Amino acid sequence: MIRRLCERFKLLDVPVDGRRVHKSAIPRLGGIAIYASIVLALSILPLISNLLTQSLRAYTSGLFVVLVPATLVLILGVYDDLRGTNATVKFLGLGLIAALFYAMGGRIETLRFLS
Repeated sequence: MIRRLCERFKLLDVPVDGRRVHKSAIPRLGGIAIYASIVLALSILPLISNLLTQSLRAYTSGLFVVLVPATLVLILGVYDDLRGTNATVKFLGLGLIAALFYAMGGRIETLRFLS
């Protein structure tokens, strides 16, 4: 649906310079589709009653800590897709969002690389 809307309103990333990897125009705003699918899936979970959803109920406050910064990252990405911004603004914006995530109690304690 997002792809069709982007095509209809000409919200496409056209490869006009050598920086682009793709060869043909691709729709912008793909982040909205990813974000919406995750939020939709998470919003359905309270309607399901099984062992998995019962164990996840203890983590609902942690979900808020993740969704608020994720929403801000989405907004920054949509702004960049529609209006364009430079790397400095994106870097500072993402840095502030990461600081907010940390201030809200969010932590990434383990990174694991599979090889």
